[in-house]
Amino acid sequence: MDAKEGIAERLAEARERTYELIEPLDDAQLNRVYSPILSPLAWDLGHIANFEELWLVQTVGGRDPLHGELGRFYDAIENPRRTRNELPLLRDAELRSYLAEVRERALEVLEEVEIGPDQPDPLLRDGFAYEMLIAHEHQHNETMLQLLQMVDGYEPPANAFEFSGAQARVNPNARGAGAIRVDGGEHEIGAPGLEHGFGYDNERPRHAVELGAFEIDRLPVTNGEFAEYLADVGAGAGGRDALDAPGAEVDAGPTDPPLYWRRDGEDWVDTAMGRREPIYPALPVTHVSWRQADAFARWAGKRLPTEQEWEAAARLAGAVDRAPATPVAADDGGAERGGDPAGRRPGLGMDRLRLPRLSRLRGVPLRGVLAGLLRRNVQDAAWRLLGDPPRRPASHVPQLGPPPTAPDLRRLSLCEERMSAGAAAEPIEIEVHLRADGGVTMEREVRLGLTAKPKELSPKYFYDERGSQLFERITELPEYYPTRAERQILAERSAEIVAAADSPGTLVELGSGSAAKTRHLLSAMSEAGCLATYVPVDISEEITHETAEELVAEYPGLTIRGLVCDFEHDLERIPNGGGGRRHLGFRLVAG
Repeated sequence: MDAKEGIAERLAEARERTYELIEPLDDAQLNRVYSPILSPLAWDLGHIANFEELWLVQTVGGRDPLHGELGRFYDAIENPRRTRNELPLLRDAELRSYLAEVRERALEVLEEVEIGPDQPDPLLRDGFAYEMLIAHEHQHNETMLQLLQMVDGYEPPANAFEFSGAQARVNPNARGAGAIRVDGGEHEIGAPGLEHGFGYDNERPRHAVELGAFEIDRLPVTNGEFAEYLADVGAGAGGRDALDAPGAEVDAGPTDPPLYWRRDGEDWVDTAMGRREPIYPALPVTHVSWRQADAFARWAGKRLPTEQEWEAAARLAGAVDRAPATPVAADDGGAERGGDPAGRRPGLGMDRLRLPRLSRLRGVPLRGVLAGLLRRNVQDAAWRLLGDPPRRPASHVPQLGPPPTAPDLRRLSLCEERMSAGAAAEPIEIEVHLRADGGVTMEREVRLGLTAKPKELSPKYFYDERGSQLFERITELPEYYPTRAERQILAERSAEIVAAADSPGTLVELGSGSAAKTRHLLSAMSEAGCLATYVPVDISEEITHETAEELVAEYPGLTIRGLVCDFEHDLERIPNGGGGRRHLGFRLVAG
């Protein structure tokens, strides 16, 4: 993978994460102000796109902006958070279109420029501007997650909070896990030069500072420790209920619980996102102010580290340069509180947590593209229906894994023996062979299609019951001539077609739909005395059943052996008829 492919993949990865965060929300929630100290999510989304347009389209690509002076409304310095929702921002469909159009233009520019360590333009040297944009979007994801804590009933992405096993891996008493000692002297802090990649300007230049010797805990303070502190100092029985609602500009006192903590008897529960869930004692405590953190540190007989001390310790602990550090056993106070000196681990506390990883999906963010467009559950199941009437009894459920080995006549394939003259059969039998991983397949095909040039999307994904009905109406429009032309040909030539095919007993139609034109061939076969079986092959289960019911009523003695499948992959499932009878197979241009 070259540098530009890697950049495109990571840009897509960051955007996928952004769309995953907002997928459960409607437009009203995106535009709502939840806190005067946080922007509405619609502003964050517009700002992400506008920042990308400013640097990757206008600055790097030299192109004009899509919306003229729109950028001034997304200037984070000129527009304080409390007034951002009063600005004439892009919203709803217009906002989504802006995000997509900017990304498309940014990728076009990326194809045109050269990325590498020897580029004279510092913005393109080692992809500096692109690294900045990726970091910027991740940074706003963090801000968005702060707000999403306030949205009642919010369902986060499946990989957003991976707590599984965390309590087994993290010592519930972080002070008992020991500390590392940082020797006094000169330490380098700050980001390296531009030749080493992106770093914000306030992290530059790397420089030396003089620090005294200090020790720092290996692991961050946990929920369990902070709850112990609150119990010792006597936090209010109501928790933060006495304060204003979450999001209000309230400076929490040193003995107040973290934001979203509430009392539940003797225990604490987390009320973020409108829930009431137990606090995970082993996870790092969050949503505390400097005053609360400082009070906890003094209660524990310690102090908070400075920014310079934290960075020096992180580098020594292996988070940056993997230089050696000096481990220090847990102090007596930690041991008395239940710490385990033998449980020391290398690295800082956050290294021990199972933090979420972004997906490695490439291409456009599928959920954002398909939201409100395609039904995600269409074609997901793999079961078969049989008989008349075509309603599933309770025993017909999706088959997960291989079917049992016990005989089950309802699940026999459409083979030659079942089509022979001596086999007993229902007048209507429709077998469904849609893939169990149809949702995954659809995502892959749609992503490939929408990232191709020109873009394309297979129409098969629109052919559920409603889609089939809409297409039938399209074929009736005056300007849609193929259906009329095909109908006229079949009306005039069906008898000749049947005779030329030597009076076949089975008619197989690919893409059968409503079989409106097919009736000409069925009638010709019936008049010739050879009609026995009709095999409709279609992607829509609903329309296949509906058409089958109509045809058995119109043609007495007709047997329907339908297949619901993707006929680009499942043609081998079409029965061969048996008994030496010929098949007549055809597919019309449309309808």
